[in-house]
Amino acid sequence: MNNPITSISWKEQDAILNTLLAQEERIEVETLNQGFEAEVIRLNYNQESYVLKVWNKESRPNISLQYRLLSMLSEQGLNVSRPIGWGVNGSGDKVLLTSYDGGPTQSINAAAASEAARILSQIHQVIVDGEMGSFLPSYELIHYFFQGANEHPDLLQAITELEKQTQFRQDRLIHGDYHFNNIVEKDGHLAVIDWTNVQLGDSRYDFAWALILLKIYLNPGVVSSFRFTYLQEHIIEQSELDLFEAFALIRWILLNRCSGVPVYVNTWDKVKRIKNSNPMLRAYEFDEFPAANQTRENQAMDLNAVFDRFPILESAALLLKPIELCHLDDLHAIYSNDLVFEFCGIMPRKNKEAVKNMIGHFERDFMKRTKIKWGIFSNQDRDKLMGIVEAWNFNVKVGSVSIGYYLAEPYWGKGIATEAVALLIEFLFEQVQVNRILAEVMPGNIASGRVLLKNGFMKEGTLRQTEIWTGKGVVDLEIYGILREDVNY
Repeated sequence: MNNPITSISWKEQDAILNTLLAQEERIEVETLNQGFEAEVIRLNYNQESYVLKVWNKESRPNISLQYRLLSMLSEQGLNVSRPIGWGVNGSGDKVLLTSYDGGPTQSINAAAASEAARILSQIHQVIVDGEMGSFLPSYELIHYFFQGANEHPDLLQAITELEKQTQFRQDRLIHGDYHFNNIVEKDGHLAVIDWTNVQLGDSRYDFAWALILLKIYLNPGVVSSFRFTYLQEHIIEQSELDLFEAFALIRWILLNRCSGVPVYVNTWDKVKRIKNSNPMLRAYEFDEFPAANQTRENQAMDLNAVFDRFPILESAALLLKPIELCHLDDLHAIYSNDLVFEFCGIMPRKNKEAVKNMIGHFERDFMKRTKIKWGIFSNQDRDKLMGIVEAWNFNVKVGSVSIGYYLAEPYWGKGIATEAVALLIEFLFEQVQVNRILAEVMPGNIASGRVLLKNGFMKEGTLRQTEIWTGKGVVDLEIYGILREDVNY
């Protein structure tokens, strides 16, 4: 492929562009995966890479604005691509040349979600005044994000009525379409791309749109980490968040009708649960599904989903499956480590034979339908036991269950427990129809409490001198809980 940068009439540029223009014969050109709006080309020169976007399709965004904005944001140290230049090619198409900041995010786990939330928080804290304030556009939110809604009376009714309850703001820099397809990763560093919809707008909507997409497409642990991290820096009342999530979900449905969005096996099930659990949307009937029944009838806990056949749970990074005799060495390493059970009501087991017998006890409890223990494994090494996550105290009458978890010491602090708990709560809410999940934590076990908070649990209080734990005596216990409605299940 010929070097495309020499045939472009450059309007604004960085000094780096002069170097690239002078070395055109030494630049390698590579076509990347194409987007819906632009052709994307990668340029490689002297161990550095750059991205050239050519808007040769229907979309005609303001590229001069993007160039100026990225220049300012990169100077402020935000996680964005550095702009190299913008111009017009021989066909009259506008182009933007930036640094190459990686490819798709390799593992969208709780840690990545937390980092993405931190970046969005920084974007929303950018001070918009002076030069930036002079060129950033602002739009009426409903008109901009809900184009075509007039042709869908069911959606239009909900939008119109919700709009009456909302006081929109136009006081923050917003990305306008923040999700992991617009985030790239290079050497563990995330960067935000595609600023086509950037504007001065309402950060609550920008956050809600990102959150709804995570709820639709990813697991609750990722959702909770993103939500928890962002809301540490930005106070949004739950009623406000419900309202803006309602707008975001309606937009997703509208986009699906108008142009199509990714839809997988369980996508519509998730969308329906989100809609029915949002108090702002329950009363509305959309063509895809009727108004929600606001009772919990016909939603009894399904213990068969747990105990008829051992459920294997899997994410991109983790595998939860039965613990077997072939895992004895790893299991003994866990149970013989005093530090693992420092905050648990479990006595360490130094005797390997005693640990071996425990594997039979795990199976016995499962057959009695009283408790289930999953081994935590990596998808990269599916027989290396890293820890245990468990569920017990299944109370069918109130739809509640207790959970616990512990990891081998080498795997502490890596986000493994957070993701394993995310997998478990997704299974319990979606498949078992649990309404409440409970966890007990000894005061001082900060790491365990953090795992729960990242997954959306609330610390509900402390029970003083409430139980006798083996090896610990009478203990205080912090109570953490999460309801189905807390995560829109």
